[in-house]
Amino acid sequence: MKLLLLTLTILTTIISFTYSADVGDTDKCFYSHNKLGWWYYITNNNCSEFNICESHVTFDMPGRVPNYYFNGCLNQNKNAKSKIIAESNAYNPWKKCNQNKIKIRNTHCYNTPYANNRRKKTSEYEVNATVTYVAKVNKHCLTRYGWCSC
Repeated sequence: MKLLLLTLTILTTIISFTYSADVGDTDKCFYSHNKLGWWYYITNNNCSEFNICESHVTFDMPGRVPNYYFNGCLNQNKNAKSKIIAESNAYNPWKKCNQNKIKIRNTHCYNTPYANNRRKKTSEYEVNATVTYVAKVNKHCLTRYGWCSC
């Protein structure tokens, strides 16, 4: 019995370590960090455009509160964007938009719902879970893992 308990504890620790990622929520974005990089998920004011971005840059303007913008972004229509200013054009999709649930078997997910030369993997864990998504395009759902097959 002790051996079984020890084995389960070790497996749980390994699984937790393997699948862990730094994640966070702000009013302006949902972000995650794993071995594949940093990813920033943003939407516009009316939830009609969704971007996954690779970086953010902080800048100061004299007499104003420091602000930041997102770079290396790709939206659901395969359009690349840069310098999306957080103050006026970025919102956290999971705080701003309607959410639905979907069951997924793995999180081999990407920064775009289309296979093309700009497609990058955002997550690659094997799971069997029900997750929330905020948009569905080209048989892919935008989850906190990225654009996953659904």
